[in-house]
Amino acid sequence: MDLHSLDLAGYVFHGRIHDRSPLILPETFWEHWLDPNLTDKGQVQVMINTVPDSHLEPYEVGAAVNSAEQ
Repeated sequence: MDLHSLDLAGYVFHGRIHDRSPLILPETFWEHWLDPNLTDKGQVQVMINTVPDSHLEPYEVGAAVNSAEQ
């Protein structure tokens, strides 16, 4: 399954920070998400669309976070 083509537009993480915004699955989703038989893109998309909003709060960090020299 090509996971790069899944639509995360329905899952909003506080305004979507960047193109690799996290998808945070509640524990109740883990068993189904990790099921090796889950190969249907439509079923995965339905699951993503039903993930509740995250309780994390984003915050800005300095440029040193992305620097291997720091």
